Amino acid sequence: MGNSTSSLIDTLSESHLVRTWWENRMPVPPKGVQWPSCPSAENLDSIRPLVQRNDAHRKTLVSALTKQYADAGVALPSRVAELSLESSRTVTTGHQLCLGTGPAFTYYKVLTAVLLAEQLEDKWGVPVIPVFWLASEDHDFDEVRSLWDGQGWHRWTPSEEGGAVGRMHTEGLEATLSEWGESAGVEPQRLEALLGAAKGSLADAMRRWMHLTFGPNRIVVMDGDDADLKATFVGHMSKELTGQRMASRVVMANEALMAGGHQPQVHVRPVNLFHLQEGSRVRVQKDEEGWSAGPDIRWETEEQLTEAVSQSPESFSPNALFRPLYQSWLLPDVAVVGGLAEVSYWIQLAGAFPEFDLVQPALVPRDGVRILPRKLSALAREMSVEPRHFGERLPQWEARFISEGEPPSTANWRVAMVGESESALQSFTALDASLQGSVQSTAAKMMKLLDKLDEQGRRAVRRQSQVALDRLARLHSGLFPDGQAQERVANWHALASKWGSESVRKETLESIVQAQFEQSHDHEDWRPLLHVVMQESD
Repeated sequence: MGNSTSSLIDTLSESHLVRTWWENRMPVPPKGVQWPSCPSAENLDSIRPLVQRNDAHRKTLVSALTKQYADAGVALPSRVAELSLESSRTVTTGHQLCLGTGPAFTYYKVLTAVLLAEQLEDKWGVPVIPVFWLASEDHDFDEVRSLWDGQGWHRWTPSEEGGAVGRMHTEGLEATLSEWGESAGVEPQRLEALLGAAKGSLADAMRRWMHLTFGPNRIVVMDGDDADLKATFVGHMSKELTGQRMASRVVMANEALMAGGHQPQVHVRPVNLFHLQEGSRVRVQKDEEGWSAGPDIRWETEEQLTEAVSQSPESFSPNALFRPLYQSWLLPDVAVVGGLAEVSYWIQLAGAFPEFDLVQPALVPRDGVRILPRKLSALAREMSVEPRHFGERLPQWEARFISEGEPPSTANWRVAMVGESESALQSFTALDASLQGSVQSTAAKMMKLLDKLDEQGRRAVRRQSQVALDRLARLHSGLFPDGQAQERVANWHALASKWGSESVRKETLESIVQAQFEQSHDHEDWRPLLHVVMQESD
């Protein structure tokens, strides 16, 4: 039992939207619409010439990124300059600004994007830059404030909450990170670096954490909450505000999906933009008297609204469905890497991209990983839990363990009873046909008594095996901390630190996971994979 790789698609139900899409079993799309592309070599090659950006567009992009890095006090990655080249392309992923880079799956998303970009660059002979998009305008702070230490949650309470999370100041964050890091066993040097990055705005901190994790030049971190970048998107925002163009196209896609038995991942609004102010992010809504953003902000005419967008584009913020179009407007994306939920809502946008004269990138479901440091690996081997069973619920493990323990069985007794019951039925009904029901009722009661006896036997095995069952529970909690998949709860830096503390070799978790990703993918095969990484005991 050791490291292994399997298809992530095969873990999904046959009816799951992403599996249906990946296996090319999608329902008929709306007229004039094509469902998004999978990341085959042919599809990526065909998208590449379609996402060209002109020199002025690229100049604005490079200028904005240069300013973002300067304002954050972070050295500008050398790859930013490559975005000015006509031939350059991008592979983009992103996430909420979760503390310390957040759950481990964020690391897996970025690594998937980095390696795909590197392989495409090698194949095409042109710069392909991996970009991490900061979801800095998200206003759901509960998603970003928490850190798991292996036993419980640590939650940051900032001095002020509300509005775009990326604009929030990190005051008080260092204390929360420090407490969490010590409880989670994060290596002192690693924790010190995480703490040193936790200053300025939360967007600035996330930029530093991402470069701390992936190096100074391997990725480019981009914040869409930028006045200069939004100024280039004013035309599309105005079109959405005054024409409600997104809704009709997404509804058409949603109807096609529902006809195929798939529920839409994200709800589309008549207007898919928010209005941003200090400490608030309020949905823009259309009514009979014009447009509003909360009780205090109104625009009575289209002219007033479009003028507001033109004068203060930074005050308007795309929602979850409109944001991908903003991203694809800014970047020459050939591919976008995301989790299953993200891929699902990008599928909903199949008709929206052509509506705004944009090309939808290929969608790349990220790889997943289950990490078992030395103690968990030893426990899995001791309890004979195979990697193919790692995704199962604890009761399934317990039932398998108890059945393998061979509790006493009433199977032979039942066989004999069936024969005796049939013989008795013939004898008694021959004597008096009215006795048939009594014989059958008596046989059924005896079977229920045997069922009860079987259950009592299983309970006895469970009592005698409680120590082993406790070990199974401990192993399962390592793979499903707080009842959720490890990659959705455990922080990458905590996992890497634990791996290092239990390792008898000098190989880091980063190098092991990257090697497994690289060995499992090539230019022709970017199917999403589920990796199991187990630490050897010696």
